[in-house]
Amino acid sequence: NAEANSRAGAARASRDARATGEGQGQARVAGAGAASISSYRGKVRAKLRRALRYPRSEERRGNGGVAQVSFTITAGGGVRGVRLVRSSGNGVLDEAAIETVNRAAPFPDLPGNLREFQVDIPLRFDPRR
Repeated sequence: NAEANSRAGAARASRDARATGEGQGQARVAGAGAASISSYRGKVRAKLRRALRYPRSEERRGNGGVAQVSFTITAGGGVRGVRLVRSSGNGVLDEAAIETVNRAAPFPDLPGNLREFQVDIPLRFDPRR
């Protein structure tokens, strides 16, 4: 059954993402294989990396941290429900993490016939970079 295989592949991809700490993306509707989900997750991470802006004030002070954000990518590539799930311990960096998601949108079209894609990902602000 193609639908069952697709669901199993999406579940494996989601488990793999959690295990590596690279952030997770989870499909809400079956219809995309594990390879396309994994590829899509990589595109989302790359878009977020390009959109990340380290606040100058915090960079000068040497303040860093990891803020974990969660959001849903809709079929058209838009985002909704952007929220902070784990604070970096620094309000300025937490706000910059949320702004990163909004700046990165729109995201690429969803793979297969997915309607939405849930993302939970850490964004790192490292003063040593």
